[in-house]
Amino acid sequence: MLLDVELNSKEHNFEYSEGIPARFKSYEPFKKDMIQDVEDLLSFQAEAERGNARTLNPKDRQRFIKTMQNITSIYFICSPETCLVKIGRSNDIKKRLKTIRSISPYEITLLSTVTAHKSFEYYLHQKLINSRSHGEWFKADDRVLSVINISLDKGAKGVFEYLEGLTCSI
Repeated sequence: MLLDVELNSKEHNFEYSEGIPARFKSYEPFKKDMIQDVEDLLSFQAEAERGNARTLNPKDRQRFIKTMQNITSIYFICSPETCLVKIGRSNDIKKRLKTIRSISPYEITLLSTVTAHKSFEYYLHQKLINSRSHGEWFKADDRVLSVINISLDKGAKGVFEYLEGLTCSI
């Protein structure tokens, strides 16, 4: 077993049946607009890096500040030996992988990352709850693998559309 499920559940309050896990309580509910906010911010930053900086109106400035405070990388890692996938978030993926690899008795492989609002992690956990093994670990079933494949091609927006049933193609 990858982690002690009892310890992990109690220590990190990952009891979904008891409501929102403690570490997610401070998150604002995930909304579709958050995906667009992140995409707009990344686009603005890319334009600025190319020397095409523009002046932001006060409304966009506030929106971008709020988005910058909540932007993170959502990662999908797997342990092939256990057929489990961990869905987590980190601002430093390399450091997080190093930590997980140091405590895992199994090989850990990074499958995908998407840049998104930190609430997107909890949204994914809720949408994939039927595939949940324990904590942030999910069975590598068809739905979880579809989410990962979509994340590689279409990012957070594609994953959201797939999970909301807005698109049927993978």
